Amino acid sequence: HELLGISYNSLGHRQQALDPMQACLDLRTKVLPSGHHELWRAKNSLGVCLRDIGQLEEGEAMLRDALAMIVLAEGPEDWDSLLCANNLAVTLVHAGKNEEALELSQTTAEILRRDGSEVDSNLIQTENTLASALFFVGRIEEALELLADVLVRTERSLGPDNGLTLATTQN
Repeated sequence: HELLGISYNSLGHRQQALDPMQACLDLRTKVLPSGHHELWRAKNSLGVCLRDIGQLEEGEAMLRDALAMIVLAEGPEDWDSLLCANNLAVTLVHAGKNEEALELSQTTAEILRRDGSEVDSNLIQTENTLASALFFVGRIEEALELLADVLVRTERSLGPDNGLTLATTQN
């Protein structure tokens, strides 16, 4: 169910993605113990889907719940925690909660930068989110500088036709 939902969502069939993702979460909730990693992954995926169809409050709540579960089980610096934190930050930007999005994306980016990889996909996505939050709180020059830096790094490392490079270019 989850893979079908993710596939629909990535192809832009966002409304069609909702039912399989919800069915996946419902099934996992029935058969898995509370806090199981497959539960938080399903909640993360469903939260993104809800955001993408404009159900921002529901998506935000789902992502907050998923993030709390991941942090409790794996800690705040786990890759899944950081991915979910970025998904929540994107949702907060969409909801106009830019100060909170800025704080969350700054913290997430700082943790990811410690790794030293300039082209980690999670870091690139987080820095794109951070740039959006900076822009919407009025720190436009910082946002543009960050996007320019990310674009140079992704083009150099991944090439101009890579999906992350193209996403950065669109920002």
